[in-house]
Amino acid sequence: MKTEFTTNIFKLLLLALFLPFMGLAQNSNPCDDGDPNTIDVMDGEGNCIHIAKVCNDGNGTTITLTIPAGPECKDIPCDDGDPKTVDIVDINGECHHIPLGCDDGDPTTLDYVDENGQCVNEKIVCDDGDPETEDYLDDNGVCHHVKIINNCNTCENDDTPPTAECRDDLTVKLGDGGMVEIWPSEIDKGSFDECGDVTLSINKSKFDCDDLGYHYVTLTVKDEAGNSATCKTKIKVTDPDDKCYDPCEPDDTKPTAECKEWIKVHLGDGGMVQIWPSELDNGSYDDCGDVWLSIDKDKFDCDDIGMHKVMLTVKDKAGNKATCKTLVEVTDPYNKCYDPCEPDETKPWAECKEWIEVHIGENGMVQIWPSEIDNGSKDDCSDVWLSIDKDKFDCDDIDKMHTVTLTVKDKAGNKAYCKSQ
Repeated sequence: MKTEFTTNIFKLLLLALFLPFMGLAQNSNPCDDGDPNTIDVMDGEGNCIHIAKVCNDGNGTTITLTIPAGPECKDIPCDDGDPKTVDIVDINGECHHIPLGCDDGDPTTLDYVDENGQCVNEKIVCDDGDPETEDYLDDNGVCHHVKIINNCNTCENDDTPPTAECRDDLTVKLGDGGMVEIWPSEIDKGSFDECGDVTLSINKSKFDCDDLGYHYVTLTVKDEAGNSATCKTKIKVTDPDDKCYDPCEPDDTKPTAECKEWIKVHLGDGGMVQIWPSELDNGSYDDCGDVWLSIDKDKFDCDDIGMHKVMLTVKDKAGNKATCKTLVEVTDPYNKCYDPCEPDETKPWAECKEWIEVHIGENGMVQIWPSEIDNGSKDDCSDVWLSIDKDKFDCDDIDKMHTVTLTVKDKAGNKAYCKSQ
């Protein structure tokens, strides 16, 4: 209560100071009693009130003031309990209750107490006295004055850009994934157009770890007629939560190579087998990404039957490498490597024609070839080469029988013979 009474007295003093400007008197106070020791005001019923010097007794339930009856302070209860009135006591000790607030909550009205102490809620008039403007009041109680050309509203042929208003600066911080996105409304500071709504856009809305630091972002304000205006805001991109920290930059740590201790493979058709890095790998990895696997030997044949150490190389995306080895056993359980010709100790098969007849030529000579004697000689393991012990005949050999020997030789050097006449 003490605070309320003290506040009311303060408001009363303000009311006394400003009432002359609200219509009670233009040049003088009609209630002025000429006493410089009093404050003279008019209450809601048109009665003059003369307030004497105030003294405070420290009691929050009374208004304490000096009245003409004596120099001593008098404590007079005067609070009517209505928070919408200022409660005062005049120099004669009479209580008065003057309306305090007149705000009706409507931003388009001007609210005040008239000279009779009554609340007045007067519609705000926006006429600026200029016949070349159209004046109107928006829902927020703000006056607008639109220039008229040839008695036509400029919004009919609107070629005036809107007003772009930007914040001076904005600080944003990167979130999960080292990303942050901003919106035009975060930069805008009240951009508008006298003729209608505006559309906002910005030239850059997304920022990541590469954008740490300062950037100027342009806000474009476009009105309904297509006119546009721009302004800029200084954006500071920060990373207070270390969303951009990457222990793999730079990556100079080798990956981890894990090999199986031993694998067994079997030779297949043609006495061949091929293995893959994944068959040796036992979970190789890198903390910073994928790995690529390779091996130093991937094909085996009959010459490789037995045990072999094969090296697995693990490479990460930064080029770091690590290696490990697996023991590879090459086997031939299906006898893919069996070769009856290895070693080849079997003679080829020699087949000769029983006899052939040849004729002396004009020069008194004739020559024969092994193929003329051969009758299908062969070898089970390879091709054969043929030769004969006599291939030329002349006039001395006419009307005589001659026995010619055919030699059949395989690739291992084994030989067989047959004869033809």
